[in-house]
Amino acid sequence: MTDTDLEVAPNEARRATRHQGPPLILITNDDGVRARGIEALARAAVEAQLGDVYVVAPDRDNSGISHALTLHEPLRVLDVRPGWMAVTGTPTDCVYLAAV
Repeated sequence: MTDTDLEVAPNEARRATRHQGPPLILITNDDGVRARGIEALARAAVEAQLGDVYVVAPDRDNSGISHALTLHEPLRVLDVRPGWMAVTGTPTDCVYLAAV
């Protein structure tokens, strides 16, 4: 591999995975999908036209376990409304599921 190859390879990788269109914005929290704060943040992001906003948050308050993963129970996803999903897991589970 030459120096020129090293300079081009990262750009090619970025181009292959680059999303076309408005930015995708994921909003999650550890307070649950029905928390007032997540509603206010999502509304502000939509009103500011920052991109396509998706909310994927736990179905209940999960304060204090933000980085935990659910390993021994199935995760269930409930569509709350367009672009909003409640997950029967932790905030980290929500981010992983949203990325899939």
